[in-house]
Amino acid sequence: MAVTPKKIVIISAVSAVAIIGIGFLVTAVSKVFIPEEFFTQRIVGAGEVKNVARMVSDSLDNLQQIEAADQTGDTSRALDLVAYEQSNRQDKQNAAVRLSGSLERMARSTVDITPENARGLSVEIVSAGVAMVSRIINYNTLLDSLFEALKAKFLHTVYSGPTVKALVERINTEASAINQLNQTFNSSLADFDRQFVK
Repeated sequence: MAVTPKKIVIISAVSAVAIIGIGFLVTAVSKVFIPEEFFTQRIVGAGEVKNVARMVSDSLDNLQQIEAADQTGDTSRALDLVAYEQSNRQDKQNAAVRLSGSLERMARSTVDITPENARGLSVEIVSAGVAMVSRIINYNTLLDSLFEALKAKFLHTVYSGPTVKALVERINTEASAINQLNQTFNSSLADFDRQFVK
């Protein structure tokens, strides 16, 4: 059975959560120790989180342009914008896969981080990232449904899925959650560096 990028993301995210759970069973010591792998992957992960947040922001801007074109009756432009956004879908999916892989490697290294409060904060960082990956998957799925609904509306074809309004509301909810998780990830990472990276 073929393994899709979505399955890879989900498997990696689940692995990260499982590893985090193991990390809590490790006895803490007072000396600060942070594995090199965590140092490396936190930089990679931070870059991917920033990249994902940017792509989601760009996507929302494009959705506003689609709505404006629809309101003015410019169906051709609206369809062009839908096609453009669909062409960028794989970029978001690839970013989610890369972020998931980085988070899994970060999670594996958290079990060796000491002291306990440093490990706990590292777990918060990874958890925010894992939650962000899940939201990205939802965001992409909702975008696919929205574009099918929009194309049906513009081309006057049969469509039996959720309404455009309902999908837009759910997309905005996912986007808000992604932005919040982006802030949580970056804030926790800054706290970690301030307290334990000398």
